[in-house]
Amino acid sequence: MINRFLVALFLMLVVLIAGCAKDSQPVLPQPALKFLAEGVAAQDADQLDRAIENFTEAIRLDPKLVIAYDFRALASVAKGDFKAAIRDASKAIELDPNSKQSHVTRGKVYISMGDYEAAIKDLTKAIEIDPKNALVYSNRGIAFQGIGDIENAFEDYDDAIRLNPSSAQACWYRATGSAANDDFDSAIEDFTKAIELDPKHVASHFARGQILFGQSEFEAAIKDFTSTIRLDVRHAAAYLDRGNARVYLEDYAGAIEDFSHCIRLEPRNADAYSNRGSARERDGDYHGAMTDFQSATEIDPSLASAHNGAAWLHSTCPEAKLRDGKMAVLLATQACQISGWEEWIYVHTLAAAHAECGGWAKAIKRQEQAIELAIDEEDKNLGQENLILFQQQRPYRQGEEAAEK
Repeated sequence: MINRFLVALFLMLVVLIAGCAKDSQPVLPQPALKFLAEGVAAQDADQLDRAIENFTEAIRLDPKLVIAYDFRALASVAKGDFKAAIRDASKAIELDPNSKQSHVTRGKVYISMGDYEAAIKDLTKAIEIDPKNALVYSNRGIAFQGIGDIENAFEDYDDAIRLNPSSAQACWYRATGSAANDDFDSAIEDFTKAIELDPKHVASHFARGQILFGQSEFEAAIKDFTSTIRLDVRHAAAYLDRGNARVYLEDYAGAIEDFSHCIRLEPRNADAYSNRGSARERDGDYHGAMTDFQSATEIDPSLASAHNGAAWLHSTCPEAKLRDGKMAVLLATQACQISGWEEWIYVHTLAAAHAECGGWAKAIKRQEQAIELAIDEEDKNLGQENLILFQQQRPYRQGEEAAEK
């Protein structure tokens, strides 16, 4: 997908050069322009190292080329090198203190670093230079929200939309602000408006899908995730979230397909392996599930859900060959420790693991703890059913009827 910000900046550069064609000397040396153009193309293709090399060469040829510092700063941000980005943006401002774009660039870097106060200063300066640039207000709104100044944040979001009512991006910014403030109805309204203004606005489709998922509107969420994928076939997170929604609708085959696609795009995505393991377990593929849980913990040893998934299988699997009580206790304990003993489901699994080992007193103790931690009445009832089993000195097995009360 074309990065509109990069293209806009480059077009500004071309216009600048064209506007000075009547002069006897061009604004930029042609070799510098060549490397700048190649850097923009590389950055748009996510070839960040190559982009930085080209911007560096353009700067070598013309050390006062402000826009090259801006571009190199953006490439450094994409690589997570915030110090280099700040250094380049600051150099650009030193060369041209009234460069709106350089202040915006440094402001965005400060936002990425979580230094919202510094971001507000730069973005305010950019607004002083150009009071009619809508998206600068949106960015400053994010910074205000970062310091907890909700009133000024939404004043900026509103100003951005007032200045450019047809900007899908401005609507998206305000929507993300509303979502961060737990005002999900307003967020959905603005995401929907953004999509109306720009039906190909990928971020709005995806974000609206995430909110709908959180509201248990799984079919509607799947539609938004599907739209996201249609617009960006390499959007791994959309495959992951669509798979999660399909699990809730008990479409395990579809979920497994989505998680597998996510893994093809991101082979080191531990969540995708863990979630596919859960889907495979529910679909009756216990061996495939165990393999996925193990892959997830190898990739990310701190992923509690994967430890828990493997522990649950080792404790409760209908296939005796996969049951291993001692291993289940070890894995379930790790999940509990990683989560700070605050997740009822992990303690619930640990109780089942102790039951598999025949440790009834420990199983009962942990099951009572899990019931205490559970918030939903349905979860408490599930925990109560297992507690009765353990009091009867019976382990839990997937697929068996609940114990008689």
